[in-house]
Amino acid sequence: MADGEAAAIGNRIPYPSGTPLDAVLEKVRESLPQLEAELGRPGEDWQILGAGPKHYPRGGGLRPHDDARFVGTFAFYVHEEWDAAWGGELAIDGSRVFPAPNRCVFLRSGVSHEVLPVADAAGPRLRMSVVGYTLKAR
Repeated sequence: MADGEAAAIGNRIPYPSGTPLDAVLEKVRESLPQLEAELGRPGEDWQILGAGPKHYPRGGGLRPHDDARFVGTFAFYVHEEWDAAWGGELAIDGSRVFPAPNRCVFLRSGVSHEVLPVADAAGPRLRMSVVGYTLKAR
């Protein structure tokens, strides 16, 4: 599939999109040679790179899942600040990853993970990220 030909997948947008998401995806593209273990080989394992915004308010989280329909995924945290008391950690195989601003976490397909609930202590703050994926063309 050529650039721009892919249809949006859920609330995610394929790259290039002509939106501010392209800046994040350009950084991912620059790092692809180092990320093949997590995201796969471009053109061989996958043909579509895309992303979309995701936010979790107080009480929000995401149940365990493995993103099996994707080749690889990532989450880039875009909130300006985050405190450990606010929760919202990414739990991966029993480990917790703190959603520090500007941190990017890459996962290969089949790795079970979840977003732990954002605590009441977060108040009105949102745990915000750009979530992305690599996907085989159909």
